[in-house]
Amino acid sequence: WSSDVCSSDLNEKGGVGKTTLAIHIAAGLAVRGQRVLLIDADGQGHASYGLGLEEEPGFYDLLVRKAKWDKVWRVLAPEAYESPNDPARGLLAVVPGNSETAMIANKLENALAMRMRLEELSDIFDVVVFDTSPTPSLLHGIIYMATDAVIYPTECETYSLRGLSSTFTNMQVFSAQRQRAMGAPVDMLAIVPTMYKAQAIEHQENLKDRKNVV
Repeated sequence: WSSDVCSSDLNEKGGVGKTTLAIHIAAGLAVRGQRVLLIDADGQGHASYGLGLEEEPGFYDLLVRKAKWDKVWRVLAPEAYESPNDPARGLLAVVPGNSETAMIANKLENALAMRMRLEELSDIFDVVVFDTSPTPSLLHGIIYMATDAVIYPTECETYSLRGLSSTFTNMQVFSAQRQRAMGAPVDMLAIVPTMYKAQAIEHQENLKDRKNVV
């Protein structure tokens, strides 16, 4: 993948703001002039819904039915994500998902299937962003193998941080596999605290201690 970055938004715990963060990263980069593709890799289809799209098996069709990219992506009108004072200078497209997304891993034999499909986009998009499900699965592994960098959103709650620690352990396993297969590991791009409450002592302490989580 020769574009700037292919990133995934991961934390194996629900309700930490993964979809919201993925949408804002994708839209923000598009506003700033990047050609961005957001892939809805969560069977709930929340990223698709959040951007005003219908749930459909775009991601499943891409990997399992081997559909062409231009048959599964949906280009958004700039009005769907730009702000009145900051018009979009780039492009944002979405590969929608639905409940069939959860079955993808059981239908694939090649762990590099996603990475191979991304190679087809090197002259079309600058950045690809995955919004993943909170439930650990083999699909996460397929996405890790296709990903250059990972962004971890987390609440400053103890349970969320425990989930982040487990997620990071899994990432290290797949990163080592990616290193052996492709000569490059998966980078951790950022940990993003979400829903932070400045008055909560637990949040204050966990924010200070976040570097010890991973």
